[in-house]
Amino acid sequence: MLPPDLAESILKITRERRVDAALLTMIKEYLELKVKDIERRINNYEKKHGMGFESFKEACKTGKINTYSHDIEEDYREWEALLTLKKYYGELMGKWPIGA
Repeated sequence: MLPPDLAESILKITRERRVDAALLTMIKEYLELKVKDIERRINNYEKKHGMGFESFKEACKTGKINTYSHDIEEDYREWEALLTLKKYYGELMGKWPIGA
């Protein structure tokens, strides 16, 4: 149960009539913002390396890219984490009745 002042604030922020609907609206909007930011960051990696992650991953495996570089290792790890997080957020958005 939410404290009444918090519930009231959530209703005002979202302009919903019910707290459950307001919370779903907030979750949906939060996830949409997170996905948008993740997509922007993924796009930055694609521009930086001139390819998508799967091509980058393959180039690392075949030695076309120096995987002993700290910057490359860092990019690989962060890029892969962003893709995983984007997939997870997409699954959450599909799981709850927060679409549309």
